[in-house]
Amino acid sequence: MRYAIISDIHANATALKAALADIAHMKVDRIICLGDCVGYGMEPVETLELLYRKAHVVLMGNHDAAVCGKLSTAAFSERATQAVERHRKQISPTGMRWLERLPLIAEGKNFRCTHGDFSRPELFRYVYTPEEATPSWQAATEPLLFVGHTHFPRIHVIGASGVSHALDYCDFECEEGKRYIINPGSIGAPRTDDACSTYCIYDDKAKSIEFRSLPFDYKAYVRELQSANTTMDPKLLQQNADLSMPEVREGLCFSNDAQNMEAVQNVVHSIRLPSTRFLQRLAMTLVLGLLLIIACIIYVMFQLNQVDESKTLSGFIPPRQLPVVMILPQTPLDKNILPSFPKEINRRDVVEGWRYYVEEKPLQHLQLKERDGRSTLCFAHDQFLRLEVESPLLALGVPEVKALRISSRIRRSEDFNGTVMANISLLARRKEDGTFESLSTSSFEVRNSRGEPAGAMSVNRKISLTKRTTHVKFSLTTTFKGSLEIEQPLLTGEKDD
Repeated sequence: MRYAIISDIHANATALKAALADIAHMKVDRIICLGDCVGYGMEPVETLELLYRKAHVVLMGNHDAAVCGKLSTAAFSERATQAVERHRKQISPTGMRWLERLPLIAEGKNFRCTHGDFSRPELFRYVYTPEEATPSWQAATEPLLFVGHTHFPRIHVIGASGVSHALDYCDFECEEGKRYIINPGSIGAPRTDDACSTYCIYDDKAKSIEFRSLPFDYKAYVRELQSANTTMDPKLLQQNADLSMPEVREGLCFSNDAQNMEAVQNVVHSIRLPSTRFLQRLAMTLVLGLLLIIACIIYVMFQLNQVDESKTLSGFIPPRQLPVVMILPQTPLDKNILPSFPKEINRRDVVEGWRYYVEEKPLQHLQLKERDGRSTLCFAHDQFLRLEVESPLLALGVPEVKALRISSRIRRSEDFNGTVMANISLLARRKEDGTFESLSTSSFEVRNSRGEPAGAMSVNRKISLTKRTTHVKFSLTTTFKGSLEIEQPLLTGEKDD
């Protein structure tokens, strides 16, 4: 039996149709949907009708539960809440009753499926990290566990050692004695850089997993969201700009109703191709033009570095990469290797030792406060905007360090709305040319934790280093509105247990 495991369609019927066509081409026997049929998108009715006709099993996701009234939207973002309210008005009573009856778990031979994690499926917990996979390993005994919810295709594996590992998604055959948690990614609202729909195929005879990645009409998807005047995720807008093909000429009407022509007239019978000499001259002109553009870019970059300190910059501040910071062998393992926040910021809004990105500089206000004797970065704006705060590249010179522990706390205002992620990137310097190779990036959501003051959220995670790791970088990324205080993050070394 070949199963197509799909998830997180989020009312994107266009993307679902493309996936269903690919599923038919791949000769799949059954379709299992891990939930979040609705939410975010503009086509909830058509999406539900397609899933009802085509999917053999459909599970309940948190957005499905919210739309049918089984889950509060208190923890939802503004755009997610808007979609829930919009979909409730569009879906019929029959559709609502079907959503209400969707199960949380589906069990097959040697595999099990749910939307979040298996320890408390009704809480819709995320499984991003090996630590977050642990409750599911303990709650289910099957060798194959399928989860959705994060919108990122991912594989977690655990073997005889009992140590869980997270891997980038890839095709593989299941090995005896190992267990796997597999996230197929998202059909309708992918969060990968290429913005492609992903799903996976499980062949229970071959014991194999195959991932499929499919493009869809991303520009039309964003255009539909904009037409509804919904709160837009800035990442969607950026990806839409990155993925859209430029128009090479103005539009022309091809409708017979508009032209009302009975026969082809004024046809261009032939065109003359450019001569080789002409192409050579054109190539030379393009090369000279490119050299001129490069010279202009170099001049502009020089002028940016010479800008008067009374002016502020948009985008990354400072606009250039930070110098690499060397972590010496004599550095104590328990010492914070991240630069300390300064006591003040200069007139160019530079936070010495750090680099940050603001999406709309005039709308995002930065202050430096002191809390418990430590400097705190404070950002505030009244609309959803992207923010990223990153450390310099840290060169590890302490061979006995086998893992890092990140500890970070933020404080939010009552009107704060958004999600904050702490990220650790592991890199290796290439010996041949000195450039860097990205090995992996671990991302952790900064959440409410026990014992934290009111309005505070924190993250405390351990990241194992690979043998090839030579450099690391820490960053906080978020899209939010309201105000956010970032306390001094801590990054310390640990030995093997």
